[in-house]
Amino acid sequence: MRNKIFCAVLVAGVIAAGVVMADYFSLFGVTQQEKTGFIDVQFKTVDAENGLLVSDVHVRCFQKMNENACGQRDSHEPGMVYIKIPVSRVVSRSLFFNQGEVIIKTHDPKLHIMFIHPDYDNPINSFELIELYANPDRQVLVNMVPREEAQENRE
Repeated sequence: MRNKIFCAVLVAGVIAAGVVMADYFSLFGVTQQEKTGFIDVQFKTVDAENGLLVSDVHVRCFQKMNENACGQRDSHEPGMVYIKIPVSRVVSRSLFFNQGEVIIKTHDPKLHIMFIHPDYDNPINSFELIELYANPDRQVLVNMVPREEAQENRE
């Protein structure tokens, strides 16, 4: 009696392990879903002349055929600008496992970001979206050049 229970448990375990392994190797098939999410990117804005942090900077992002390519997130840190870039992914999933993700490319691979501040020239920096997707946690340094009329008012 004891051996029959042990054999039944052993057979059930082997079958369960076989099902999990078969699913891992996608033998039961894969479904693909398109998911939309966001990638957070942070920028540190500094004065190009003296290296001081520049606060209250806003951004405008644009691409070909997309005039509003990102959204700005509130930042309570001086000199930091956080943006969210929408991204579409195709996720391949089996019963128990994510088999992989592929980012859907946009029409324009470049993202142009204008940094806006009334006392500084508004620099436009261009980034390859693939670079931003590959390393979303990096901090990008942006040098803000003061406007001439703003410098005259300071003096």
